[in-house]
Amino acid sequence: MAFYYTNARVLNNNLSNNCVGASSGQYCYGAGLRIYGGPSSEVRNNIIEDNYYTSGFCLGGGIQVQNNSACLINNLICGNRATFGGGFRIYGSWENLIANEENIEYQKSGTSGRLSKEIVRIEHKESDNQARQPHLINNTITHNTAEMNGGGLYVASSNLIVINTILWENSASYFGKEIFNSSSAIEVHYSDIQDSTIWPGTGNISKEPMLRGEKMILSDSISQAHHINDYQF
Repeated sequence: MAFYYTNARVLNNNLSNNCVGASSGQYCYGAGLRIYGGPSSEVRNNIIEDNYYTSGFCLGGGIQVQNNSACLINNLICGNRATFGGGFRIYGSWENLIANEENIEYQKSGTSGRLSKEIVRIEHKESDNQARQPHLINNTITHNTAEMNGGGLYVASSNLIVINTILWENSASYFGKEIFNSSSAIEVHYSDIQDSTIWPGTGNISKEPMLRGEKMILSDSISQAHHINDYQF
């Protein structure tokens, strides 16, 4: 499933056992779901599991979001496989894309004055900036695999806020079995992330979440992570 330059709403789906592939040395994207461009998308109440790639380099086994300020809420992302970002990979944001396109048009104009092509902007106040960042809220990301980096989550050139989310038993061959950060600003609060130390942020823990197999959350066992209403954004 793929969406381009739109406010996608992906609700109450089971996106499972899908595959992507590319020629040797080439890239493929989002075996389960790909979202590219657009101000803000909503991905809510989905099961995204056992998606994989067959050839090439895969970016985002479960989900790949690029240049879209998406909000992912109440999703189970498990058993997916990719080269980078086994469960979820995010790159850039909508604001970054708009700024880049404006710069390209400016260069094309060959002048220091007005752009040769009008760029449509999304007007917002400074106080809206945080709301337009990508968010992960109340997700379980588990048993995903990256052949390179970012078993659970791979964040590149983006600003991401993670709240009340479990990242557990993901794996990566090189770096970031739960979270891999590439030139990004990541805030994590009230989340359960498997690590030898507590992930920086308010209310985070590293405690066995007592998953039932790879499918269900036993929420009583992770009650220490359930404080989303305490966090204002």
